[in-house]
Amino acid sequence: MTVRLTILVVMILSLGVASAYADHNIGDPIPGGLLVSAGGLQWVWAGPCAPLDPSCGAILDFRGFVIPTAADYLASWADNATLFAAMTGKCASSYFDDVSNFDHCDEGDLAIAGSVNNPFGPYGAEPLAEALLIRRGVPEPATLTLLGAGIAALWFRKRSAV
Repeated sequence: MTVRLTILVVMILSLGVASAYADHNIGDPIPGGLLVSAGGLQWVWAGPCAPLDPSCGAILDFRGFVIPTAADYLASWADNATLFAAMTGKCASSYFDDVSNFDHCDEGDLAIAGSVNNPFGPYGAEPLAEALLIRRGVPEPATLTLLGAGIAALWFRKRSAV
């Protein structure tokens, strides 16, 4: 009886450790140090494969981010060297990966413009490249205050006219 109980406890603990390792950062907030602001966008390096490529474990949960367009790259970066310098060492793939265990980023691939829709370099639209994602900026509090003041003024004017 004691041996069976010991085996059961070990099995339960090992399952807990395995699942904790696999999901070590999934769902956690992405640290600010891994986000890069450029061109009014927040950029994140989400992994070593294109975000929709099923052959290498596509990102299933973009967590509020989207795939950047060529226009987003051009609005944010002067060239691929600038992009690469900004993103080097800022791999956030473990915050996006929940299936494939691709918890790394390939700097060599990014250095040669290997990211989807990237217009720079020899592999500008390579579909199997690094996953860079963006999140559009949120309005600043001052902008929201100004919008609220405008709506209040319109409401007050309409009420005064009646």
